[in-house]
Amino acid sequence: MENRFSAGDFVFAKVRPSVPLIVRVYARNIYYCNIQADPTAKELVYFDRELMPYIDDQLKTNNLKMNDYEK
Repeated sequence: MENRFSAGDFVFAKVRPSVPLIVRVYARNIYYCNIQADPTAKELVYFDRELMPYIDDQLKTNNLKMNDYEK
């Protein structure tokens, strides 16, 4: 299985869509992420299915609604 996100990509977790994350590394089918606003915070770990990509408008306004991404 290929990884969808690369190191440095902006993503968010489906369970906390208002918190932008930065992918640090992808290893053994797990993404290790840092919180964008607080890089000194504890690293967060997610599976691919738990993450969604951030788009530029969301980074500027930090306004997210999960309904925008559900099909």
